[in-house]
Amino acid sequence: MRFSRPSTVGLGVGLYLTGVFLFALNDALGKWLVKDYGVGQIIPVRLAGAAIVLAPMAVALRPP
Repeated sequence: MRFSRPSTVGLGVGLYLTGVFLFALNDALGKWLVKDYGVGQIIPVRLAGAAIVLAPMAVALRPP
């Protein structure tokens, strides 16, 4: 299999590894915080964190 732009393969691997790391971090922080805070307090913080990560991607991928 040949790729037209080999540099995109490394970018894909990097994005995948970053996603796996952020998913594991989100899971670990949620389990750690649930000891002291209620689920209703943790969910908005998780959503805000996801919005911070996804907002630049949404802006970059919006149609012209």
